[in-house]
Amino acid sequence: MKTLLLMRHSKSSWDNPADQDIERPLNSRGKREATLMGKHLVNEGLEPDMIVCSNAKRARRTAEKVIKAMDWNGPLEVNPDLYFSSVISYVDVLNQQLDKHDRVLLIGHNPIIEDFLSTFTGGWREAKTSTVAQLKIDIKSWSDLSHNTKARLKNFWIPAMLEK
Repeated sequence: MKTLLLMRHSKSSWDNPADQDIERPLNSRGKREATLMGKHLVNEGLEPDMIVCSNAKRARRTAEKVIKAMDWNGPLEVNPDLYFSSVISYVDVLNQQLDKHDRVLLIGHNPIIEDFLSTFTGGWREAKTSTVAQLKIDIKSWSDLSHNTKARLKNFWIPAMLEK
């Protein structure tokens, strides 16, 4: 059994119109929510064995904030295959993960996050920025994951649910 923590990057800034899409940073809300979600993962006992994130600046910064909030020192992979991609690309990235990593946190983009959830759970969920979905996947090896694999959505958190 593998666990996938699927996270949409946190809220990015549109303050500088000259920024290319891949270079947009997090805004203050995005920084706060990424930290909140990292702390929540610790509270739930869901620290990942591995984090994989898109190479877009907003995804990398989300990963950095989550990592700091968790006080985590595990491996981080920045993978350009998660930027402007597809569900198939996400599956390919997961297929390459080492089997010793039972719990992987993947930080990516919409609409792929929503498409991934729909494909693997059979249900659609709106994935706002900083959303984290916990999926249980009945596979022994990440290489066994395919677009036909079914997953169970165990938890689905958006920052607004957790803010006090």
